[in-house]
Formats: sequence, C-alpha cells, structure tokens
Amino acid sequence: MNIGNQNKVSLPSGAELEMTLAPFLEGERLFAATAECLKSVNIDGDISVEDLTSSFNSLKNVFLSCITSKDLKDALLSCLKRCTYNGQRITSWDIFEEEKAREDYLSVCWEVVKFNLTPFTKSLFSKFSEYQAGNEKTSPASK
Repeated sequence: MNIGNQNKVSLPSGAELEMTLAPFLEGERLFAATAECLKSVNIDGDISVEDLTSSFNSLKNVFLSCITSKDLKDALLSCLKRCTYNGQRITSWDIFEEEKAREDYLSVCWEVVKFNLTPFTKSLFSKFSEYQAGNEKTSPASK
C-alpha cells in the first residue's frame, strides 16, 4: 500500500516494513551507488529487460555486484533509517541480528532500494520503453 511518501509492505515472513521516502540527497546517493555497482555488470548484445531478468547469470552478477558494495550498503542504511521493521525504527544493521529477521534481510533491502529509486527512474524507463517500441517497429524481424 502506497500512501504519499510512505509505503507499507508485508514481507514473506509476515513481518511488516513501513518505508518513508528518503530526502533527495540520500536517495540520490543510493541511486549513484547502485549505478556504480551496476557499471561492472556486463550485458552482451541486444538484450531486452525481460531477457535480463530471466537470465540467471545476469541476475547473479547484478546481485553479487550490489550486495558486496560498501558504498551501496552505506547509502542503503541511510534510507533504512527512515523505515520501521515490525514497528521498530531501523537504526542500524543490528535490526537483522535475530535469525527470523535475517530471513527478511534481502527482502527489506530490495523493497527499500526499489521504493527510493523508482522516483528517479520512472521517467527514464518510460523513455526506454518508448525507444524500445520504436526499434521493434523498424527492426527487420517486425517487417
């Protein structure tokens, strides 16, 4: 459920994550850190977004590049500090100390990244979709 600059998500474990959009500079720092770690991910040829997300190797490379980035984790923690996990304010990575909470670690990270980056990328993906649709109309396979 999205309420203005807040969003509530039920996690697979049943825990609740409530997110508040980070201020511009914190969100932009997360965006820049994400872009930096994705620069090293090699995508060959003319691949669509659907192909990328269905390719295990591509997903693995994106995941490992991001999960090992100290800059990304630091930027993410700044955004996490505006969130609650089961009603408890997230102030550090210690929120995931309990085994049950560790089950939600990647889901929480994914949701917070997605929530904070979407405002930066929404228009970009719209333009990308327009570009891709235009190319499909002019490609030899579509004639």
